[in-house]
Amino acid sequence: MIYKLINDFLNNIDTDNITIEKNRDDKPRYEIPASILYAKCKLNIINNDIHTIKDILINSVNSEFMWDEYAYGFEDENIGFSGLVTTSYVLLALIEYYKKFSDSEVFEILIKSADNIYFLENNGYIKKAKENKSDVLNTNLLGAIAIKEILEILPHNSNRKRLYEELVRRVIRKVLSYQSPKGEFPYHFESKAVPILYQAMVNSEIRYLLKYYDDEIVHKSILKGNNALKKYFNKNGYILWDKANNHDKKGAMWVYSFSLACLDDNDLIKNIINKLSKEHNNGVFFRSDYEKIEDRFYSAWMIFGFIWSLDKKGLKTKFSFNTYIKYTLLKMEYFITYAKFIIKYIKNKFYNYPFNSGALENRYWCKK
Repeated sequence: MIYKLINDFLNNIDTDNITIEKNRDDKPRYEIPASILYAKCKLNIINNDIHTIKDILINSVNSEFMWDEYAYGFEDENIGFSGLVTTSYVLLALIEYYKKFSDSEVFEILIKSADNIYFLENNGYIKKAKENKSDVLNTNLLGAIAIKEILEILPHNSNRKRLYEELVRRVIRKVLSYQSPKGEFPYHFESKAVPILYQAMVNSEIRYLLKYYDDEIVHKSILKGNNALKKYFNKNGYILWDKANNHDKKGAMWVYSFSLACLDDNDLIKNIINKLSKEHNNGVFFRSDYEKIEDRFYSAWMIFGFIWSLDKKGLKTKFSFNTYIKYTLLKMEYFITYAKFIIKYIKNKFYNYPFNSGALENRYWCKK
């Protein structure tokens, strides 16, 4: 059924002016062509379209060798900025294209983009975008996935290979320490928000990386994360959105595909797939649980989640004593980090009492 959902999207997507989502806000959305190229290469659907889409993507790279992201809001200005999320999705697509065609122009762009991302990283934090100061876990991991896939195509003795590998490991290490004992991942540690959709995103990204980092502590983190995510679903595969303490992008349909990419509960997976099979028109998924409007942008995100769900590495359920020691140390670190956040949060409340100057997350640029 997942293959059918993907193929319905590929067979019905309108490729005219492919980067524009007319039912959203007419801003360029490079995730749309990236998702098509990624899916066709991964599923070995080779036709002339993929070369055309590749050209669209490489001709859209900006002067920083990244791709422009545009704010999600419908009333936001149509002015883009270098964004890690958009760039990572495009890189994943171009990597798969390069694996099939060894295109030297694509390879050069991949390396230049990866070099720029490497420069933007600071101890597991990768700058999200020029217009966003937040240290966001799911974005850091998405960038790390793109970097990991690029380093896999580098020569064995490449100096970049070692440097990129260390970046990926720093991101994973940081995320592991930010997971609560309940298995929840914060959006970031400058806010009390734990949105449902980012729990699915973070856990699916860690599970994606499990094929490269087959460590028991990673297995345990995913299991805990899955248990935390499952409590937000009802028996019919629908998300109970009101159970979250944050409602950012409430109802967004893409959370379901990334849930498929991390969960192992067969009954729940079957029910999610059955739900999604009813939530699209001509292969394009609806915007959310509350807006039955076709949305190519969110559908593009969903395609990545679907593809990841087709190739999940099995999880271990029994762990060594050494893993439990590691887990305990990580939870001690979590509580220390959380305590520091609470102190900063309270101080920010007092600071804003005479005159409100905004959220803590926007006050500093990656100041730890």
